Amino acid sequence: MFADRMARKRSPAIALGLLATAALWLGCAERDESLTGPGSEQPALGVSTPPGQDNAQDAFDAAITAQERHTPRLMRMEGVVGTAVGLNPAGRPVVRIFTARPGVGNIPEHLDNVPVSVEVTGMFVADADPTSRARPAPVGYSVGHPDITAGTIGARVIDASGNHYILSNNHVLANSNGASLGDAILQPGPFDGGYEVIDFSLSGYNTMDAAIAAVSDADVGFATPADGYGTPNAQAYTLDANNDGNADPSLLGLQVQKYGRTTQLTTGVVTEINLFVEVCYEVFFGFCITSAYMYDQLGFSDISEGGDSGSLIVTNDADN
Repeated sequence: MFADRMARKRSPAIALGLLATAALWLGCAERDESLTGPGSEQPALGVSTPPGQDNAQDAFDAAITAQERHTPRLMRMEGVVGTAVGLNPAGRPVVRIFTARPGVGNIPEHLDNVPVSVEVTGMFVADADPTSRARPAPVGYSVGHPDITAGTIGARVIDASGNHYILSNNHVLANSNGASLGDAILQPGPFDGGYEVIDFSLSGYNTMDAAIAAVSDADVGFATPADGYGTPNAQAYTLDANNDGNADPSLLGLQVQKYGRTTQLTTGVVTEINLFVEVCYEVFFGFCITSAYMYDQLGFSDISEGGDSGSLIVTNDADN
């Protein structure tokens, strides 16, 4: 199924995107330093070419092909929660496998001659928390549908008619598809809402968790607070410069930053491309009862906690 969905996928959205915050129940751990991706060390920005590969792009193509070919089988394994392509400490592409707990068995060390890196992340859970009121609310401040707790204002955006909106996650503004047009959005006040529907079915092909809510200039600003990174650039970052349908390998190691209602200003790097993950939206006594498959995502070093959902991720440079 994964291969079929990937064959029909759209090019990755031309933006760094929204951070769907994962409340990780277990600390990160890795299985074998000789095979795993970056831990405490930052990934090398230059990509080493494995033996037998003509160039770095061939190595990434091989890793993505192996990942997509084996993801359906891997996701059927108890404890596997996602896959991606990243770099190991030597700067070589690896297939990264995320697990809900340590000791998940029968994970191979290679897939089609591509090394495998295992990272224990715990279950990926969409989460949120409440916070304070501000007028005008800066980017990075708390916002939410009345039926959720709280998330983060990612940006103030404008449509072709000049209408202004808050941009955040679907699960923050639209209650994971549970909202109706006209529902109140708390923090900026009662305004109309809209969102990108999340498909929670087994065949669901989701590339975003996003929604907007109508606002006025007086209610929501366009920049982060004084301790933030300033104003996000209206120019979106190009993820697929060569238009091959995959995020560019050059993104790995890209320095990024975000401002969110819980952890405020944090920085990190892009650690994975072509990330496929099952995200849990409803947990009952430790078991996930509602989840959605997310395709074509980027993985980042740990830059968020619960309540940071919806934060806009921008480059960590003068361009933002």
